[in-house]
Amino acid sequence: AIGVDDRLGILREGFAADAVLLDAALAPRAVWLDGRRMR
Repeated sequence: AIGVDDRLGILREGFAADAVLLDAALAPRAVWLDGRRMR
């Protein structure tokens, strides 16, 4: 699982995200769900 801020909760195994952009420290920087950027 990748922990993210309270807006998104936690991405768990099987979580349906279109894409997750990670920085060099593997922290999520952007998440797309159903074709829309959520963060």
